[in-house]
Amino acid sequence: MSQPAALLLLFVVLPLVVTPIVVAIVVRRSPDLPPEYRTSWLLEHGEPVSGELVSWKNKGPFLLDGRPMVAFVVLVAGERLDFTQSVPRHVVGELSEGMTLDVRVSPDRRAAAMILPE
Repeated sequence: MSQPAALLLLFVVLPLVVTPIVVAIVVRRSPDLPPEYRTSWLLEHGEPVSGELVSWKNKGPFLLDGRPMVAFVVLVAGERLDFTQSVPRHVVGELSEGMTLDVRVSPDRRAAAMILPE
């Protein structure tokens, strides 16, 4: 096989064959969440509450991502809520333990989303 044909196979044909397989595997393994557990639904329809920020942890490469995924632990009326949300990097820099956050929670309080400051 000639070098141009090998390069064409490696960089064009192979990605076109492998991509649908990878996408199918990812879609099949992803959880099928009810709408009321999605951040967009919570921010629009969730019950507004105030909570105290206990801790947060960046879950990804902070320097490379403008909106890193952050895991939050918030106390709402003495009840601990754990949730993960994508937030702008500058918001992460403004967080401090004990601060009050505006949060929206699902009806069963199993999911939550932080209302981001503007």
